[in-house]
Amino acid sequence: MRKILILSFVLAASVKGFSQFDIKKDVLLKDKQPYAQITGTSKFMEPANLAVSSLNGDSLFTIKTWKYTNANPKFRNLFGYTVRFVGSGKSMVRLHDEAYPPTRKDKIYNLVVKGFTQDLVVNNAINPAAEAEFLKLDGAPTIAKAAEYEKSMADYLKAYYPIPRTTEAKVMLKNVKEVKEKDGSITRTQDAYQADVYLVTIVTRLTGEAIYTLQRKNDKPFVYGDEKLEEAPVAFGLVASSVFSYPVGNSFPVTIHSNVSEKDYEIKVAVPNKAEQEIAQYLVDNKLL
Repeated sequence: MRKILILSFVLAASVKGFSQFDIKKDVLLKDKQPYAQITGTSKFMEPANLAVSSLNGDSLFTIKTWKYTNANPKFRNLFGYTVRFVGSGKSMVRLHDEAYPPTRKDKIYNLVVKGFTQDLVVNNAINPAAEAEFLKLDGAPTIAKAAEYEKSMADYLKAYYPIPRTTEAKVMLKNVKEVKEKDGSITRTQDAYQADVYLVTIVTRLTGEAIYTLQRKNDKPFVYGDEKLEEAPVAFGLVASSVFSYPVGNSFPVTIHSNVSEKDYEIKVAVPNKAEQEIAQYLVDNKLL
């Protein structure tokens, strides 16, 4: 019984180490006590731009939304916040895998310091020791690994694309197959050709959004670490769910990410859930396919 009580106290102590932050009229409350001020903007579907100050009004650090630099779906959840300390000028990115990032300032702050037990703010000033430990949580290694992966993929694809051909014919789609999944989503596959030259297979996933994956099996697979892809993705097309919900005029924006160039491109289509030909044609015209 005594051991159980001791264990209970230890667990309670470790849970207590993680403080809960709330907000009341731009005052950040730590365990219901005034801790700092947090101001700025954070709205749905918009980047957060916050400033944390002492209760005396001295600027301490800023928090801004950070997202991976392009629309590659492999890194779509590589998301977080850039934290910059005003006094030292040092900054870092605190990464989080959040499908729907919060908009309330206190919830963002809780996410930024999640799992960090030290107080960044002590007596209305930054605690230098806590700042040094916090900076060790920087997501730089993860970001660097993602960039390294993309470069490796681009180097691999440049050996195959653009596919050699002389024809100026328009892209044509063949061998269409469509499956309605149990959850109501649709998976569609089809092959893109230019004249008689096979370019890629396009796999479309239609859920609340649309993701088009343009892939092809080459003479050797793409290998990176433990990953081996027999059909490497040449490019992606993405239509956000918000585009389906809130169309603008008679055209819909599609973001195209090329794994060959490692860049994003924007086009507009008339029918977003049937944009495969226009995506492929754009890549062909720009010598990316």
